[in-house]
Amino acid sequence: MGPGPSDVPQRVLDAMARPTIGHLDPAFTDIMEDTRSCCATPPDENKLTFPVSGPGSVAWKPAS
Repeated sequence: MGPGPSDVPQRVLDAMARPTIGHLDPAFTDIMEDTRSCCATPPDENKLTFPVSGPGSVAWKPAS
């Protein structure tokens, strides 16, 4: 049994209604770089920090 129903913020519904972009779209590269810089601790100190687009298990191979 899962929790619910949940109120979804309007900004989330609006984002989900926008068209998706593919991994070859230049905007995707910008989003991934922005995400990478937010993940590095402190930001931009570790150049090996990179986001992986997919579920958590998709990062197992690059991490090994």
